[in-house]
Amino acid sequence: MHKTLYLKEYQSCIAPDEILSDSGEILIFPEVLGKNYFSLRYKNSDLLLQAGGFVGLIKLNHHLSIQVESKVNIKNFSRILALSEGSPL
Repeated sequence: MHKTLYLKEYQSCIAPDEILSDSGEILIFPEVLGKNYFSLRYKNSDLLLQAGGFVGLIKLNHHLSIQVESKVNIKNFSRILALSEGSPL
């Protein structure tokens, strides 16, 4: 069964079991490694998965995806886009 985690940009959580093989090897598609879509680190004895600055659905392996949402709410994002289309101040 495929699992999707929902995180905001730069939010972290304890990495689910689906990210590791039975032998403890990290199971991540090579295409997403090194792209800064997410990071993995240990804190105490927990493996943490932290979303990066990319927004959208990121498939990590055959069993796990992360859906990364923007930290900026839609009203503020719309305002930022509207202001960016004007002339520079």
